[in-house]
Amino acid sequence: MGNAMKLTSKTRLIALSALLGTTLAGLAGVASAAPTIIVDLYFDLNAPPGSCVHRDQWLGFTYSYFCTLNGVQGEFEGETEYGMVYPSGTLWHFKGNSCQPGVGFRVICHD
Repeated sequence: MGNAMKLTSKTRLIALSALLGTTLAGLAGVASAAPTIIVDLYFDLNAPPGSCVHRDQWLGFTYSYFCTLNGVQGEFEGETEYGMVYPSGTLWHFKGNSCQPGVGFRVICHD
């Protein structure tokens, strides 16, 4: 049953893309005017063989704008590959980690 429960990297990426698309589609109807992109960052977590890359970065104030994870690329294996955008107090943060080559995340923040 262990092999049946494992998701391939491609399956997980498709599921993540579907979830992201659904979330952004739901947010599209919230604002009456088109949002202005204030921050557009790409976090390259391309890990050299045998090592890992970790990023934790402040993105801005939660009262000024809204931040989302807008793109994902690379091969994900296990729990060492992740990327997230989250509010902490009054600040937006990006936190990510990868022990695989080619992993990256795109974050946008808008008003």
